Amino acid sequence: MKNIVITGGTSGVGFAIAKEIAKEGHNIIIVGRHEYKAHIAQKKLGNNVKVAIGDLSDEAEREGVIDEIKRSFSHIDVLIHSAGVLPRNASENIYVNLLPHYYLTTRLRGLLANSRVLIITGHPQAGKKIINAKTVLIASGGFAQNRAMMSVYAPDLLRLGTTNHPGATGDGIKLATTAGGALVDMNKVQVHPTAQQETDHIYLIGERLRGAGAILINHLGKRFTNEMATRDQVTKAINDLHQDGATLVFDQGICEAFKAADFYVAMGLAVSGNTIYELAEKIGVNPNNLEKTVSSWNMYQKAFEDIAFDRQTGMDRGIEKSPYYAIHIKPAVHYTIGGIKTNRLTEVLNEIGEAVPGLFAAGEVVGGLHGDNRIGGNSIAETIVFGRQAGQQAAKHVLSLS
Repeated sequence: MKNIVITGGTSGVGFAIAKEIAKEGHNIIIVGRHEYKAHIAQKKLGNNVKVAIGDLSDEAEREGVIDEIKRSFSHIDVLIHSAGVLPRNASENIYVNLLPHYYLTTRLRGLLANSRVLIITGHPQAGKKIINAKTVLIASGGFAQNRAMMSVYAPDLLRLGTTNHPGATGDGIKLATTAGGALVDMNKVQVHPTAQQETDHIYLIGERLRGAGAILINHLGKRFTNEMATRDQVTKAINDLHQDGATLVFDQGICEAFKAADFYVAMGLAVSGNTIYELAEKIGVNPNNLEKTVSSWNMYQKAFEDIAFDRQTGMDRGIEKSPYYAIHIKPAVHYTIGGIKTNRLTEVLNEIGEAVPGLFAAGEVVGGLHGDNRIGGNSIAETIVFGRQAGQQAAKHVLSLS
């Protein structure tokens, strides 16, 4: 029976690892910041699991976690670092994700002698460091922010911005290939048709706004497509305008039905008007055209028959309740469909389809799952299903090592 400490063990991949290890009857301490969540996880995991509560980025709380671990274990067989946040910048990554793990590991060094597996992060100020690990799980995201990789795999999209986070730089993909992993579908990159790009940050304006009843108009104030078509089809329709994007139009009723619209308004992404005519003047389109467009749309919506573009969904409400809103949008790179080749067990495969021992991957870093065009929302299912699977399989591999 082994003594195992898992940071971030109260949720996500860390919890999945803890759950798999708990089945083997090992002694486990899960570390988490939130007491309620930790005790819920402990209850689910069983009697062999203890909790240590504390934010590892806070020195005092980290010392409390260390004291709790030392009270429970005189020796640690496996230390798994899973805690962390999605960093907004490099500084946050260093001080919230990297340094806390480094300090925790060094403070527990006396308990780690002859430990079989130690998964840690290196000290960010110590330069490059090679960490020899027998089990590695890559969940680092895609490569939308890496312009060099984009120039190789999707050069025609370099002109576009991206809704993806700053950490989507493809490092995990490079790591996998260095270890012998194969890649698949790397030239398949999904573009999202509706991203607001007039502010410092690119904001994705989700499909649900159109699903709640919003319409798209061109610079003449007229509809030009079925707004509920697939992402690639709507993107093509916008590009075929040969204008600087298009504009989403909606009303207060749609805001009430889709609460995220309140965020768009609060962030200053939307222009508002008390009437359609006033809104049209503010966004620089022909007011008479926009009034006619909205009137026609309301008629189609009431009849539930869009005779202009055959839209068949997102027709539960019209655009009739003041104030009225508009958001100027343009297509942006959203998701890199290609990535590391894996099997259903999330094992990374080499060029001839064999598993690379001890190497697992999950999330956007993986390719070959979504075909040519990922359906909106499927990435959530992907992260839940394969993130859990990856955690379980990585844990099994760790425990199988002699």
